[in-house]
Amino acid sequence: MKNITKLIYLFFVVMTVTASTAAADSLNTSRLGFKFGMSNGDAKKQIKNNGHKIVKNEMDSKEVRTIIFEGAVVEFTDVKGADQKTRLEFYKNKLMSAAVMIKSSDDLEFVDIQNEMLKQIVSKYGEPTATDKMFSYDTWEWDIDHLDLMFSTNRDKGKLKLEYTYNPVATTKVEAELDLKRRGEVRSPADQMFKDGNYSQQGGPGARTF
Repeated sequence: MKNITKLIYLFFVVMTVTASTAAADSLNTSRLGFKFGMSNGDAKKQIKNNGHKIVKNEMDSKEVRTIIFEGAVVEFTDVKGADQKTRLEFYKNKLMSAAVMIKSSDDLEFVDIQNEMLKQIVSKYGEPTATDKMFSYDTWEWDIDHLDLMFSTNRDKGKLKLEYTYNPVATTKVEAELDLKRRGEVRSPADQMFKDGNYSQQGGPGARTF
């Protein structure tokens, strides 16, 4: 009887651990097809296995690497002719963010893609938690478990970007930067841009053009 009780107990323990692991894997997997926290080496293998061409693979700073490849593992729109690229950003060799970037061919295609992507996102995650509009820029934001999702568009340039950021890794990065500041080891913006090779950046290190 005791042995049967132990077996039943072990069965439930295994099932609980398995279910928890599966749930964690589901949460950690980017909706763009890459698992957050994965190494850049594993990401490159996955990109190659999916038949995509890497167009950028560079260290943007000492701890940050960016990989950009043509196309997208997960297609968000069936609009033909749209130029799509995917950007993966790693911090200390762990995937921190994944973004799909789309360039429309004209105003009509831009509107079609924006409407279709918003429809898909809202259908999956509900209404955004925040929105913003400035000049030709529009942004929508969602909080999803331990992920931040931002959909942003630039109407004048016909560009759209959907980006997932994995908070556990992003928070580690922010905490490390704050620790450097506390120790007085932060370089001036000019020195940091020179170190990172981002000479044309506007708004200081870490700023992104879109």
